[in-house]
Amino acid sequence: MDNKLHHMEKPEDVYAELKIAFSGKKSLVSLINIKAAIDTIELSGGIVNFSRVARVATEKFGGPANSTIQNNDDLKRYINARTAKDSSTKSSNKNLGSTSNGSINTISSYPASDLDPKTKAAFDQLTRTNKMYEERHKSQSKQIEELTKANPVNLANAIAKGPEGDGASLAIEYQQHDSQEHQALREGVKSLLDLVNVIDNLDLEHRDDKTMMILCRPMGDLPVLNPHQFKVLSQMASAGDNAGGLV
Repeated sequence: MDNKLHHMEKPEDVYAELKIAFSGKKSLVSLINIKAAIDTIELSGGIVNFSRVARVATEKFGGPANSTIQNNDDLKRYINARTAKDSSTKSSNKNLGSTSNGSINTISSYPASDLDPKTKAAFDQLTRTNKMYEERHKSQSKQIEELTKANPVNLANAIAKGPEGDGASLAIEYQQHDSQEHQALREGVKSLLDLVNVIDNLDLEHRDDKTMMILCRPMGDLPVLNPHQFKVLSQMASAGDNAGGLV
């Protein structure tokens, strides 16, 4: 496909397509890390390009290196799609508020028409941040849903037993599976949760009896797993170690 056409592609479509194409391959990790790196760069208001994406991906997420990106047309295709979207957004924001003859357009994305540039920049930053959190929440919710489908629970038993001591959640027992796929799934969840011992910027934050996983960054901590998500995954990871997999 011609590079000009790549710039017209929606990054979310390219990402979804490549996730399927990279399934089971090392390139999938590179793609996920690149997406996280670009999210980080955009959140800080930086410019997205190959070298900066490689640097942030390597420093924050362990790769891929710039040489890996340069030698992979698919990874470059996704970055180009993100770059094109970012440029289009900036161009739209720049022209927003004026018509073709230079007159002021009363339709604006800002809450008022007399905002100074600094306030507009802060508003844009908040909008980007909220959108990133929404997309991350949707992604994590989908992952939790897929993991739950892979490890079905007996809700009838859970409802019959009633809530746990604090009354906040049901005591759920995961059904046991002998297949290698479910064993591999539990091991994979364990490995993901163990990343806090491998990645310096990844940490667990404890408040009262709740625990959440966060990514520590200079511009502010980023929630990776909220307390409920962390609890579900932790219980899922230990399900194979306990008789009945009590949650």
